[in-house]
Amino acid sequence: MSVENCLPSSVLPLLGSSYGIMRPGQTVTRGDAGPIISRDWFEYNIRKYSLKMSAITIASDIEEYETFWHHVRSGGSPFWLKEVASGTHRWLLCGPLADGTQTTCPLPVVGASSVTVFDDEVVQAAGYNVHTASNVMTDNMASFETSTTGWEAWGTCAITRVTGLSADGLACVEVDPSSTVGNVGMQTASAYRVAISASTPYKVVASIRGAGDFKIGTLFYNAGGTCLPTGVAGDDRTWTGAQACTANGWTQITAADTSEATAATLEITINRTTVSANDYYVDCVGVIPGDLARWHLPSVCPGVIRFDSAPAVNSRIAATATGYRLTRVRAETREPMWSYNLPYHVTPSDLTLVEDIEI
Repeated sequence: MSVENCLPSSVLPLLGSSYGIMRPGQTVTRGDAGPIISRDWFEYNIRKYSLKMSAITIASDIEEYETFWHHVRSGGSPFWLKEVASGTHRWLLCGPLADGTQTTCPLPVVGASSVTVFDDEVVQAAGYNVHTASNVMTDNMASFETSTTGWEAWGTCAITRVTGLSADGLACVEVDPSSTVGNVGMQTASAYRVAISASTPYKVVASIRGAGDFKIGTLFYNAGGTCLPTGVAGDDRTWTGAQACTANGWTQITAADTSEATAATLEITINRTTVSANDYYVDCVGVIPGDLARWHLPSVCPGVIRFDSAPAVNSRIAATATGYRLTRVRAETREPMWSYNLPYHVTPSDLTLVEDIEI
């Protein structure tokens, strides 16, 4: 399952934390969380992060931290670290070497601006588009951490936010059929359709926990609220084929569609076609420009570079950009440890993170 987590924002580094590569003669920049060692971003210099952590005083934040470590297998899986100081970064590596088929690369900056793209060190003047987010939904509609606002039941069922079982974060949606029926699920409410760009390919992903066959339906609308294309008889949606899931774990299902020239919003339907009375669960919904299929929480997701055609095999895609840098890291410490000060007042142990580069 392609779900990539970011270190929870409730866990904050303190004064004395150091970031990146320290070289003689470089300046130290003041950040909100203390001094940040200035970085050398060139080529494959591997960064190390030594973080002194602040106390966590809210019970739900402690639970979020524990859940995060469970999801990343106690630090054994890579995750993203959002650095605390915004700046201009040069020579950012954008994923592994190109495979000759993928048109879209992650741009590891939150809300990137002033972007220059390189293909094997050659500046690209055209032939690509930069999207500032690799998931264009809202956090809550993508991860259900607060409510099911923006979603409604599809078919004869009810949808409810539940905690304690999730593919990411603390919550997910439970779909409860009213009887032994098929074709039940959830879809975006009309007032909450996802804003998209015209004439753009998108991947739609969702993680499912439940036995049966599932599919995703996509339907684009113009700014006036008319579905596209118009004049199609019956169900206007574009449906994926059946995608099998299991009750024993989370499975990501994926749809691909391209918006029409006048499209402005997207309606998503997630449907179980199998006839069953059993509940199932949905989490980690994403609408991703291009053909990248990784899910990220929208507020802490990298941008994407979407090429008109796939870069050649073994091309190295890089960029310069301004914004909050995301680094893909692994933890050297494999267990979430902390000191208990008072009930619901704990201080996580210091974290040492090492950059994880896909090559």
